[in-house]
Amino acid sequence: MKALLSLKQIFDHNTAKNGKVFKEYAYEKGLSQADALQAKKLAKENLIKENLKQQRVEVRDWAKANLVGNIVRHPRFGDDIKFTVSGIKEAINQPHKFILAKNEAIKNIEELIKNAEFAVTIKDEKGKGFTYHYLRTIIQG
Repeated sequence: MKALLSLKQIFDHNTAKNGKVFKEYAYEKGLSQADALQAKKLAKENLIKENLKQQRVEVRDWAKANLVGNIVRHPRFGDDIKFTVSGIKEAINQPHKFILAKNEAIKNIEELIKNAEFAVTIKDEKGKGFTYHYLRTIIQG
């Protein structure tokens, strides 16, 4: 009788680097149906996390090369919107129901800003002298 493998043994590698969900020996018979379902669920979650991590790096690097230093304007107000590395990181880290689509939208941010609905302007409450202009756009519905 084969011993059951622990989930750590099954997932103790980098799926994004080697292209395999499980280590080779994890495909051997011997896992219970419950363990196999749990392993499949964890593999999917692991793959999603790896894809998100990789996408964040790619979008951040693209934005640094293509947006930092650029200026765009919204028709509602005359202030320049300047792209900075910290602003890009902040945008990438914002939660969203469709996080992959939200991150990809950064590649179209200049057009999205120009066409976005104006929401509200708020002065900074921390005394930094900033004014925040909030715009609304739709990403993946």
